[in-house]
Amino acid sequence: MIITIGRESASRPQKIYHKDNFLYLPIQKNASSWGIDFFSNIKWDEILLNDSVKQDQFIMDKNIIVFLRHPMDRWYSAVAEYFSALDYTTEDNEYILDEKILNLIFDAVRIDGHSDLQIKWLLGLHLNKCTFFNIGDPLFEYKLHRFLHQKKLTTKLQPLSKFKPTHTTNINFMKTTIIKQLKQHAENKPYLLHNISAFYRPDFELFYWLSNNQLFFKVD
Repeated sequence: MIITIGRESASRPQKIYHKDNFLYLPIQKNASSWGIDFFSNIKWDEILLNDSVKQDQFIMDKNIIVFLRHPMDRWYSAVAEYFSALDYTTEDNEYILDEKILNLIFDAVRIDGHSDLQIKWLLGLHLNKCTFFNIGDPLFEYKLHRFLHQKKLTTKLQPLSKFKPTHTTNINFMKTTIIKQLKQHAENKPYLLHNISAFYRPDFELFYWLSNNQLFFKVD
């Protein structure tokens, strides 16, 4: 089955990493910075493809590693990153979005490219060529290592008891505050979530379809 949503065109990262017949496809706000560092450190080949046609031809021939994220968590993170970059603080050095701004954020939904549909990076790809990992899974990194080990793409595998995840970064105070405000606003005005549910419907459908059918990579 090929992934499609109406007439939407695909988003593709310019920088991708590959080894043998496998490829890592970074998706913004889905641990992509960690993923780029990870695959670079294990010496996967980096390739820059500026031509979208050549890029798709290259990608279609590979087995694709995909990191997905729960759409709501991803949206909160994307909005927090955008507004924290503006460095807007009060005289008391507190980051506070007033109710008017919060309403506008929930109404707009898409703030910048970080809050685009994550499924846009997957359009045109065959589902059976993708291996999906849920970055919200506490065992996400361990499962990734297990997968790479199974495919003989890495020789080292620590036992689960000694495994220490590294993909979660320390979120600064400003981002934490923004996310807390967004969640509180949604709790106070749950009807505001309708816009988000509608905008990210393809992401929600893919995420829950994979979850309900146990199609995220799993270990025995």
